[in-house]
Amino acid sequence: MKILAGQNMSHREIADILHVSKTAVTRGLARIKEVGSLQSRNRSGRPRVTTPTSDRIIRRASVGNRSWSSKRIALELQPAPSSRTVRRRLLTDFELPSRKPARKSRLSKKNVKDRMTFCNQYKHWTVDQWNKVLFSDESTFSQFSSYVCHVRRPVNTRYKARYVVPTVKQAPTVMIWGSFRGNGCGGLWFLPKNTTINGAVYLSILQEKLMPHMNIHNCSIFQQDGAPCHRTAAVTTWIRGQGTKYLVLGVDPALTSTQLKICGT
Repeated sequence: MKILAGQNMSHREIADILHVSKTAVTRGLARIKEVGSLQSRNRSGRPRVTTPTSDRIIRRASVGNRSWSSKRIALELQPAPSSRTVRRRLLTDFELPSRKPARKSRLSKKNVKDRMTFCNQYKHWTVDQWNKVLFSDESTFSQFSSYVCHVRRPVNTRYKARYVVPTVKQAPTVMIWGSFRGNGCGGLWFLPKNTTINGAVYLSILQEKLMPHMNIHNCSIFQQDGAPCHRTAAVTTWIRGQGTKYLVLGVDPALTSTQLKICGT
């Protein structure tokens, strides 16, 4: 820009060559005349509290101690910055925001081995083969359960109805058995109130619900996990008596091997 201006070119001509506005050229030349370059002038403002070294300490403390609060991390520095500064560094500089951890079942080494064996054994199955499998499981649901963990509310409104989570002592629960396959849902079976599932209850569910739904969905293989009630001798004998193959995740007591297999073959 300075070179072009030295060639006695107008601001409009310089703007056309550089593909910028005429105002940008005027301001740029004024900046060059004032400070000798196009770099921004030093501006006033609060200096950064942390240094690159302390920023690395903040990141290392957060990664090494994943449950530490920003206030606890700040104590690793001398002088200690504010917890807000620590949160800003973690969020803006390192993309490490605080999140609520997900919850999932703990897997033992045997669980991991069994699941890997299962995956490796059936990884070559085609979509058509998996569409022949009816998957099932059961779960307990509580009528008054709530998963709200955080609310934002004004001061002195702790017990207003819209900000509280209602609770009920001895809330009624119900056990539900369900199934599905590749092209849609199977059936649902609601057990009587406060019923605990065991081998006998599970067998009664299968006797009433399993075969009709397998016929509706044109399935020839039944999949269940390795829950104790699924692996009783009565359940295993009944499923085999129906001429149905089944996939089991876990140990089948009727087998001598602990490897995952297609049973009933």
